[in-house]
Amino acid sequence: MENTQLIYRDPNDLQLHRLLKQIPEPDKKSPEWSSFVNSVRASGVTQPLLITKDNLVMAGGRRWLAARQIELEEVPCLVKPENEAGVIVVDGLMQCRHMTRGAAVYLSLTMLKDFIESANSRRLGNLQKGGKSNEIPLIFSMSSNSTQEETVRELCQRWGIGKDTFYQARTVLELFRGEKCEELTKLFKSSEQKPPGIEGLRTLQKRFRDQFEPELFSGDKNLWNVRSAVGSMIATEDKQFPQMEFVFKNSLTKLSKFTNAASARRAVHAYINEISDDEQIERLFQLATILKEETQLRAKELSGGVGA
Repeated sequence: MENTQLIYRDPNDLQLHRLLKQIPEPDKKSPEWSSFVNSVRASGVTQPLLITKDNLVMAGGRRWLAARQIELEEVPCLVKPENEAGVIVVDGLMQCRHMTRGAAVYLSLTMLKDFIESANSRRLGNLQKGGKSNEIPLIFSMSSNSTQEETVRELCQRWGIGKDTFYQARTVLELFRGEKCEELTKLFKSSEQKPPGIEGLRTLQKRFRDQFEPELFSGDKNLWNVRSAVGSMIATEDKQFPQMEFVFKNSLTKLSKFTNAASARRAVHAYINEISDDEQIERLFQLATILKEETQLRAKELSGGVGA
């Protein structure tokens, strides 16, 4: 039940909601974070955290982190229904001052299903209470049909963004997280290169995501920069990407024969000695990290052995 009365909770009794966990934590070594913590130390938490009845933080994650860091005994909170979490978290992202709007939209799209379910639930709740709503029902779909276009228009209006930003964020999301790797395949074809098979594409997808998502979230690159950088990396490669699937499959076959990390390391080193191309060796290093999961080898030993 929603409580409109201000309550106080020990920060150590609170945890982040699963949606808020998807938002990267601040760089605690940065001057900006130090300044923020100092302001909380001087004035306390002046804006209440929004929490569920089960003490899950839906809004105010940075305030909660700062309160824990300086060991505040309590923080002000308001209890909100958990079915509003999607709207609360995304609305918080759209008001975020330490993240670019493009990065906020990108993250919001990873929570789109939760946002739409939450928004529709809130809309129906208001109508049931006799209130009026000018909001249209939203439909969760990433397809390009008329219903989706209506939903996109409504989302852009609610989030205060243009359609270009929405579609750029959706393109980058598909590039980094699309199950079928369709956007990545498009970049290969636009560079007149034959894309690798789905295993190779997913390996590349993870590589690009790990490299460029932090730069997107930090503001070092915007949405356009990210897609352009990935496209440039593909375009400037010397036709060796099709060989990645071969490297992947052969390495997996070799590693799957071994049951411990030590023998796997010897196999990887032996395989590396057969390769003369530096770029392909670098790719094998990256693939080995993924292959350790495929072969259920111990992660630390395998990655340490290959990188030694």
